[in-house]
Amino acid sequence: MMMLTFFLFVSSTICLYIFDDAPIQRAGMVEYVGRQASILETGRAEGAFNLSRLKGRPNLFGVGAVEGLDGEITIWDSRLLVTRVREQRLEPAEGWNHRAIFLVWAEVARWVDQPIPDEIRTQGQLQQLVRAKATEAGIDPDDPFPFRVTGRVASLEWHVNVDQTDGQPIDQRRFERSKERFQETDLMVEILGFHSTAHAGVFIKNSSTDANQPPDALHLHVRPQNRPGVTGHVDRLTLGKGMTLSLPAINQ
Repeated sequence: MMMLTFFLFVSSTICLYIFDDAPIQRAGMVEYVGRQASILETGRAEGAFNLSRLKGRPNLFGVGAVEGLDGEITIWDSRLLVTRVREQRLEPAEGWNHRAIFLVWAEVARWVDQPIPDEIRTQGQLQQLVRAKATEAGIDPDDPFPFRVTGRVASLEWHVNVDQTDGQPIDQRRFERSKERFQETDLMVEILGFHSTAHAGVFIKNSSTDANQPPDALHLHVRPQNRPGVTGHVDRLTLGKGMTLSLPAINQ
């Protein structure tokens, strides 16, 4: 009887672990779970997905945010990077047992590189270029897809979430305050991005970075080469010369 009770307890625990996650959805090349907009809609930053469910999947690339406004998530070729802020210092977190408020990912076995023209400088120009080059490569730009940008940026503004809400419901003011912000210049970077015109509030933010540009269709995370093992969310960047755009190969 004791063994049966133990078995039922373990089984129910496993079921809760599995089914407590939000459903995984798929569109185009990507899978995603959770919604960025839920933070302000509910006033909470609850986890929707346990990252351990993706451990071991090959050729994985993804971006997201840690529950509780407690860090940023980037998956780069199946290597998980989780960065948190502790006492105003960036701290890489170990292991896959973290929960994401939202996460978007894709499996890409092969990328095709191409140079970014030097006249492409702003984030808005990059967005237009990514869409145009995806179309040329046979990728449907109306479906979400991943891309990479590597090289030396002229300037970069980025952040890592850190809870500064004092236990109060999250509104826009508290959300903006809950970020440790960084500004860099002349920096080598690896950037992972996702493009979508149909997922604002899901894994694309609702607003535009520039009133003279179309609405944001990009979600960008950075691996700054001056901070090994660290990742964060890109707020604004100015591209440097000689950078490279990488798109998924259609025939993987």
